[in-house]
Amino acid sequence: MKVIIAHEFGHALHNLLSDREGMDWPSLNWENPYIWLLQEGCATHFSKQVAEAEESVYFSYDDQGEEWLEFALANKQELIRSFINDRDKQSPREIFNEWFSINGGKKHDYTRLAYFIGYEILQHLIEKYGELKAVTSWTEPNFNQEIEQVMKELMEA
Repeated sequence: MKVIIAHEFGHALHNLLSDREGMDWPSLNWENPYIWLLQEGCATHFSKQVAEAEESVYFSYDDQGEEWLEFALANKQELIRSFINDRDKQSPREIFNEWFSINGGKKHDYTRLAYFIGYEILQHLIEKYGELKAVTSWTEPNFNQEIEQVMKELMEA
């Protein structure tokens, strides 16, 4: 429960930091899966800073998440490739249902795999730009291109 609460507070912190950096909220495309990736990556990142738990709990939200995390780590490149493929072929609602929803996960047998992808993207951005610029990257006009570039780099790593 503490990880879930920390995750939700992570969303609030992400929004506060973005607001401070001049986020133009009315122009944000809330139907953009890249926005969702950043949101969930940030919430997961911040939850890890304040709630102590096993690594897998930050993604699975239960004590039996080791298998989930092992799958995600072992298949990271394929998961990103699959996400990009769906991004190009499916509606935002279909992407949300499969990749972000607790009721999704039909394609890879695990729910919320986009949380892992988003977290990995954010970690890559933090290495590149530092934490504040990474978490507020959605305020930048080239945000979509930056996310696409990071996913490409993660698939090649």
